[in-house]
Amino acid sequence: MKIKQIIGAIVLVCNLVFTPSFAITPLKLPTDEQIQQWRTDAEKGDIEAQIKLGNIYYNGHTVKKDYQTAFKWYEKALLQGSTVAQAKIAYMYYYGLGIKKDYKVALKWYTKAAEQGNAEAQNGLGSLYYEGLATKKDYQVAMKWYLEAARQGNTNSQLRIGFMYYSGDGVKKDNILAYAWMSLAANNGDSMASSVLTKLIDKNMTPEEITKAKKINPLEQ
Repeated sequence: MKIKQIIGAIVLVCNLVFTPSFAITPLKLPTDEQIQQWRTDAEKGDIEAQIKLGNIYYNGHTVKKDYQTAFKWYEKALLQGSTVAQAKIAYMYYYGLGIKKDYKVALKWYTKAAEQGNAEAQNGLGSLYYEGLATKKDYQVAMKWYLEAARQGNTNSQLRIGFMYYSGDGVKKDNILAYAWMSLAANNGDSMASSVLTKLIDKNMTPEEITKAKKINPLEQ
């Protein structure tokens, strides 16, 4: 398998992972009493409580994993204008989690949340344009949204920008910028970016190129 194909496979795996605020196990799992309080508050219309309930049902924290129940609570928050909920609902439509897969609906809610500055949605919207799902494939637009998310610290977008520079998708192929972006993602805790860098990218760059790449702050480019 060619290096580009290997990296492409790795990046596709990245797309299956939520941003850290959505997918990781909290430092302390909620108690039954906390969940009951969230439920009480959520039923009264508290957006934060609705999202917390959605999260625990999505991830199966303390309660049994249930995508449909997670969707229900996210939807309640979405209807109140929560961009966090809009991004999560879009993700669930993108992958058909608890609901029938629908890229057009995912595009709708990713766009709405992304335009309001939600980094998770900006990353997801970039992916829709990159892959040409429910819209015409457009690498330039994909890069635009990846950059918006990357500047807010979204490591998945930082990794994807690096991949686009490595592959020359919509931009001039540039291994040095590819390394700089992937290194930024790795330094921000993205293990996938670390794997790509150590196993693939740096093996196809000269020591001089790597030294130059390490001096670049891609956020200032």
